[in-house]
Amino acid sequence: MKQFNNKTIKSMGFARQNFSVKNLGGFTLIEILVALSIFTMAILLAVGMLNQTIKSQRKVFANQEVIDNTRFALETISKTARMAKFQTSSDGSILNLQHPTKGGVIYDLDSGRIRENGIAITSGKIRIERFWFDVSGMTPDDNLQPKITVIIKGKDLNNQAEINLQTTISQRELDI
Repeated sequence: MKQFNNKTIKSMGFARQNFSVKNLGGFTLIEILVALSIFTMAILLAVGMLNQTIKSQRKVFANQEVIDNTRFALETISKTARMAKFQTSSDGSILNLQHPTKGGVIYDLDSGRIRENGIAITSGKIRIERFWFDVSGMTPDDNLQPKITVIIKGKDLNNQAEINLQTTISQRELDI
């Protein structure tokens, strides 16, 4: 191995320096471990935040699915009921209407889905847990306009989202 002396070093354009192992540059093992630890913590924080964001997004989508389906069912029932003549429901779980163009319309709950004349109007992505009607003003001598109060409770299949909706609908035809 060739040895360099001060004259050789000066002829190469370097000033007199101490070329020991300590001054060659680079990182010590401790510095590398500290940097690696900081980098690992930063990556773990980023992955944790990403995971939390994905969970939040899934919950928002589940909420939106439940809201959309229950709102659609409630609007469908409301639209039909406004134009129809009400018929009583024995226990509040089945609503019979006599619509001027659709004829007889029956709303009920079957296997967690709201049905209109046997056809599901809510998605299979949600489960309707409560579907109840209260019909009032049906007798001619009560001096009340007939009205229906509809209550719907829906959840998504993973139980991440739940909604309770209630509305009261009166028929358009004056009947007092």
